[in-house]
Amino acid sequence: MSMSDLQRKIQQAGDRKNRSRPSSRSSSRPSSKPGSRSSSRVGSRAPSDDEDEYTQLNFLHHADALTDSLEDLTVDRGDDDEGFRTKDRFSESIQALEEDRRSSPLEVRERALLVILSVITAKYEPQLLTEHLCNVMLRVFKNAKSELESMLALQAICVMAASEDSEVAVEHVSALTTKILASIDNTSLEANTRAHMILGYAMLQFFTLYGSGAFKAEEIVEKLLEIAESDGDSAVASAAILGAGLLTTTVQKPNSIVEQMMPSLIEMLAQPSQEVKLAAGKVIGLYVQNYQYEEDMDEIPFVDYYDLTTKLQEIVTMSSKKVSKKDKREQRSLFRDVLKTVNSFSNHESRHNLTQEDLVITHLKLARSKSLAVDSWNKLLLVQMYRWLFGPGIHTMAANNPFVKDTINDASFDVSSEFNDSSDYVAVSAGADDSDTPRRKHEVNEIERTKFLRARRMEKQQAHSLEV
Repeated sequence: MSMSDLQRKIQQAGDRKNRSRPSSRSSSRPSSKPGSRSSSRVGSRAPSDDEDEYTQLNFLHHADALTDSLEDLTVDRGDDDEGFRTKDRFSESIQALEEDRRSSPLEVRERALLVILSVITAKYEPQLLTEHLCNVMLRVFKNAKSELESMLALQAICVMAASEDSEVAVEHVSALTTKILASIDNTSLEANTRAHMILGYAMLQFFTLYGSGAFKAEEIVEKLLEIAESDGDSAVASAAILGAGLLTTTVQKPNSIVEQMMPSLIEMLAQPSQEVKLAAGKVIGLYVQNYQYEEDMDEIPFVDYYDLTTKLQEIVTMSSKKVSKKDKREQRSLFRDVLKTVNSFSNHESRHNLTQEDLVITHLKLARSKSLAVDSWNKLLLVQMYRWLFGPGIHTMAANNPFVKDTINDASFDVSSEFNDSSDYVAVSAGADDSDTPRRKHEVNEIERTKFLRARRMEKQQAHSLEV
């Protein structure tokens, strides 16, 4: 197939619905800086009605032209126009990205990336996530000529990294880091682009650090919170806060991070930005919940609990006319949960009286009759980041992608093992025949499986490093 034929087909993949679109839609290039913005996001495209508002990333707004492209190219699987089926679109889009840039227009490359991203986020198909695709995406990101091209390539790399047998190795992440950090620091880029880069950076670091001992995690968390404190844009600050929270979860004992960062997060509750406050509130809930309390300890050292609870209560009862009804409802609901967590974990007795049901914050619907209980702030943050990564595909990924499924399950906060008598757990772990505790046996099996998957990913990354 000639390059001109390939470009024409990719163009048609994005243009088929244009003929039926209302004329009021924007026609600006995706890489331009538009005057008006849509509420859709690159990673959270076309969310369904059942998706929970706690896990939306409302601060990532993009141009109408980009929104249109994502809607059209989140693949119309029933359209076989001119034989250009899904598999054809996918393979030919990869081919388009391999062509000489001088003969491949930027718009064709951007549309090819949109096709690829829509396919690999729609459902879990590990056979598509090849080393070849990984290398193509790494080259595209390195040589990207537009903000959109950079964002889509980075997101595709993150999708491939979120796989049980990921082809994205540690040295790949290290090679990407320099350009990602340069983009984050480049204030001439759109704030939404920089926020997107932060989320991609945090996700890649999470996949690298997960189960590996979290080497240098504290250093990365500090950097992200420095960005959150110093950057004047709420989208950038919010993304940095959420990224810092996510990476803190990779640290087995995060006490030093929590003690150092909590005062800054509490100050952020006074920020005028709704999104900054929401992000700070979620990470405060996470830090209070994940802190490793000593047996006779009540509160986290260096945290002014009176100031914290006062600020949280003020947000819950806020009646400002400047905040929309929807935002006010979301803010009150979420901060009630944060306040509940702070009160429940503020002393030894209340922690030991917690039940698993007390921890449920919200639910993620996986199917019409099946939902996932989000029973920790760790899981809430992880689900939120996966929603950025997979968009509507999060439901099928959470059910079918082994790595995603295991990381989400691993993010639960188990009250019985943290605070209560866990002798039955120890007995089953030691091989005792305890038929009265099938749930414990299942938990042990899941823990062992998670350890096995972590070890296998690390072995593969180390082998890849030796080959290089």
